[in-house]
Amino acid sequence: MQSRCTVLFLGWLVAHVCAGLTGGSIQQLFILAGLVVFNFFLYRHLQLHMGILWPGIGLTLLFVLLAYVQYNNAVALGYDDGMLYGAVGAKHEYYDVSEYYYESKQLAQLFVTNGGRELWLSGSLPNDGTYGPYNAFNLLNAIVMLLFGDQVISLVLLKINFSILAIYFLYGIASRFLCPAFALYSVLAYNLYPGYLIGVTNLLRDNIIATLIIALAYMATRTWNSRVKLSLVGKSATILLWGSLFCFRNYAAAILVGTATIYYYVISPGWQKLRILAGLGLILIVGFALGNEIQNGLAELFQEDGPHLWESSAPSSVRMLLRVVYFMFLGQPGKGEEFYLGSVSEWLNFSGYVYLHLLLLLSLVALCYLLTGRFKKGTTRAILVFGYIMPLLFLLLITYIFGWPIPRLYSMWLWITCIVVMMLLETMNDYWQIIWAGSVLAVISAFYFLQYSPFASILRIGAVVQ
Repeated sequence: MQSRCTVLFLGWLVAHVCAGLTGGSIQQLFILAGLVVFNFFLYRHLQLHMGILWPGIGLTLLFVLLAYVQYNNAVALGYDDGMLYGAVGAKHEYYDVSEYYYESKQLAQLFVTNGGRELWLSGSLPNDGTYGPYNAFNLLNAIVMLLFGDQVISLVLLKINFSILAIYFLYGIASRFLCPAFALYSVLAYNLYPGYLIGVTNLLRDNIIATLIIALAYMATRTWNSRVKLSLVGKSATILLWGSLFCFRNYAAAILVGTATIYYYVISPGWQKLRILAGLGLILIVGFALGNEIQNGLAELFQEDGPHLWESSAPSSVRMLLRVVYFMFLGQPGKGEEFYLGSVSEWLNFSGYVYLHLLLLLSLVALCYLLTGRFKKGTTRAILVFGYIMPLLFLLLITYIFGWPIPRLYSMWLWITCIVVMMLLETMNDYWQIIWAGSVLAVISAFYFLQYSPFASILRIGAVVQ
């Protein structure tokens, strides 16, 4: 087994080395070969059920196909570089992909100029552009450009390696809660979410961030309620994952730490609860003592975002709570006329709203089941904390920062929602339960869609949460 894993890893490495030495279509073929080999390597290395391998390869090919379709669709729409820019429809504006690409390209050119690397290391470069030369994703893209060239489609294909990791790590996590079939369904449900597909098949960092979060969860589940101890390599990898997540999206790392603290508080005996509370109290005392410095630090961290919770323009507490609960169990409305459906990316955004609505409604039904004790014993606390409190914390912060969460941001936690939903479906073992759950979904869905129909003025809920 170990020798086969070594051969497969070397095959993946050779494919990428060959990709770095070539260009154009030949380079993309080598990358594609490497992606397929990576599936076989992870399946064998993680010793997973055979049922995940071919679906994993199928998802990989879907990612590749969709990346090409979006790229060529953008070119056909008049974007010669294959990246949408500006307002395409009325709902979304597309700036991130192009800005990441050109800022990364400028940084890569700086690294090969005389004295450029020393200038970057000095930390004195101005923060030009939207993200600047010290943004982690810009730095990663610049390094990849130096190794593989600056073709947009090649950069996107290389980034799919992260999503392949996420497929197999997520299956490993789901297998601890579900039978092999439903574990596979949860992986498919997450990877087919259109908001996630946008992050995978464009030059965006969202799928990398999702992979880092899923990888950390996988490392945790390996030791959770078991005698497995992480080796020195495992501990080093965990530290690297935490550091990478903080660099790519600092608030995601903070929320994971907060969620883990809540979970360990819930499962700890009384004397350990006191220790956790004492630690939190000490943090609060330091926070009050350094209030201005912390506020200035937050302003620096989120300088590209806004409005912020400490500003007068932030929503009121009641309105904020209504928004967050609404976003957590209903998602957001998307009207067809707000999208230019001649764009594949717009299609993905539009379908993401509908997909998200149905999935989140199922998670609401799952919460009802959970609170009535119908899930497997021993999973209730973990599901409540990671399946509901963690998304709540994400949505609170994102809604404060942005005002509302765009679909691709749900990718950071929707994977656990998919697991919870599949636990619900696995638990519903008779027709009456299915009829009951279907009735709840139908009533709430009808109520939701009526808000954005000619009858919306009667309900008025949309005006409250928007």
